[in-house]
Amino acid sequence: MVEVGVGHGEGDAVCGSFPRWGQPRLGHPRGGGREPAPRSTSPSHAWAQPLGHGPAPRSAIRGHGRIRPGGGYSAAGARGTPVSRGSRRCALAAAPCAAPSLGCPWARPFAARPPSSWHPSAAAPGPRPCAPSRGCCPTRNSRTHPASDSTMASRWSYWVLLLLLPAVVHARGPGPIFGNRPFVTVWNIPSEHCAQWYGVSLSLEVFDIVANSHESFKGQDITLFYLQQLGLVPYYTSQGVPVNGGLPQNASLTAHLQQATKDIKVTLSSPDYSGLAVIDWESWRPVWARNWASMSIYWEKSKELVRQQHPEWPSQRVEEVAKQQFEQGARDFMQQTLELGQTLQPDGYWGFYGFPDCYNDDFSQLPYTGLCPEVEKQRNKELGWLWNSSRALYPSIYVPPLLNGTDKVLPYVRYRVAEAFAVQHSVLRDEIPVLPYSRISFDFNVDFFSQEDLINTIGESAAQGAAGIIFWGSLEYASSKEMCLKLKDYLEGPLGHYIVNVTASADLCSWSLCSGRGRCVRRDNQEAFLHLHPSRFAIDLRAGKPWVVTQSLESADDVSQLAEEFRCQCYDTWQGPRCDTKGSAK
Repeated sequence: MVEVGVGHGEGDAVCGSFPRWGQPRLGHPRGGGREPAPRSTSPSHAWAQPLGHGPAPRSAIRGHGRIRPGGGYSAAGARGTPVSRGSRRCALAAAPCAAPSLGCPWARPFAARPPSSWHPSAAAPGPRPCAPSRGCCPTRNSRTHPASDSTMASRWSYWVLLLLLPAVVHARGPGPIFGNRPFVTVWNIPSEHCAQWYGVSLSLEVFDIVANSHESFKGQDITLFYLQQLGLVPYYTSQGVPVNGGLPQNASLTAHLQQATKDIKVTLSSPDYSGLAVIDWESWRPVWARNWASMSIYWEKSKELVRQQHPEWPSQRVEEVAKQQFEQGARDFMQQTLELGQTLQPDGYWGFYGFPDCYNDDFSQLPYTGLCPEVEKQRNKELGWLWNSSRALYPSIYVPPLLNGTDKVLPYVRYRVAEAFAVQHSVLRDEIPVLPYSRISFDFNVDFFSQEDLINTIGESAAQGAAGIIFWGSLEYASSKEMCLKLKDYLEGPLGHYIVNVTASADLCSWSLCSGRGRCVRRDNQEAFLHLHPSRFAIDLRAGKPWVVTQSLESADDVSQLAEEFRCQCYDTWQGPRCDTKGSAK
């Protein structure tokens, strides 16, 4: 068995899984507390037994093979051997034989192992993904840290998947964003004040979360440009006051690009920035018909501008020309801003937050299906110029507070993510990664997501083949020591545990099914999430620096059932059912 310890205080219990609903949190870092009642009592949502508290479900398929620990890992059957801080990230992030996992609440699991005919050493010539047998591991800076073969387990661990929902089919997809990880979690929450002002440190790296240095809002891994921080974007204030001309067709694009050049050079000062570069413009939308409600001022002001030029025109003609002028101006501003960013920082993943959107928020619909309206899907197809100018898609899956406690969260998220992939394929740019933006709570207080909500956001994104997910939050999370401690508790409890579960599972599936050269994507008409079974791991929070504990584990049956539920989305030019054939670039 592989167990992962992340330690914090002597005497704390080992956390092997999320607790049963209504029972105390076993080994929670701050002790005590009870979970709310479950939202579903369906038999398919039966709870798995926590580690050390009963046997694994009988549906887990046993198989053959076992991991042989060595070097920095404890001997088979032993526990408690620490791994140094320097090697911790390798143990957490790289090899399937050493990857940690976290429990998932619902159990209809199956186990899988790599096919006997494949081994990392049999990879095609040329650069190869890091493999456990090679004694190395990827980092988020795309470098590897060599270690002796004796420090890495020589065989594969097995892992288990939970099965729940239908799937979406995907073609060839983009390579990993950070390191060699098929799925990453990115921290875009300005929590640095927790450590600076209140002495509360968040163990983001322990849970393999990608974050800027000191958890700053802008940095080497992710930078978010708000409207006022990039150039001279035209818009109207909530009081109807025009800024920078108000309308895109009435503003100076040249002045905007000149100022944007200065802003990008100052904000992204590194000449080889390769992180996420996200632009957040929410004052207006480039499709005329989508500027409803408070954005209708752009309709009125655009028509007013045309009437000033052609007072004799009928209303229909005025609106036609106003629409044409607005959409052309919006396209010029958005497209040329992206092109400027890619000229100045060509390795950055440039894209707009909230695009694409499918506007599936009519929650009064009975029954609510979450499906995107056909008219909105067609409008997204007409934005081909935007998708072709982007290097990444950042759809929003922020869950409205009114969905808290309902069964609408999953369909809401599912089809928003699916629409991003539909856009990805429609413009023949499968190499464009999809990274949904998500919150970790329903609002800006401590109403944090339940485990079911985490599955419906993080888990759903990973199962559909997203390259990662971005957690956004405001300064409210670091507004007081109390808030920082609650955030820390949540991170070291449900959130961190589930993140490790999904990222490790995606890693192991990639190696087991896709030769480490692709990510696992849920097949059509199948029900699956990438989850490790809770009996395969432990997370221990103790005082002092984190450390990893390992133990031998029997392997599982072959990968046939895994292949029935998931298929490979091969990276870049790799092809074949297991991504083991080098193809030609598009």
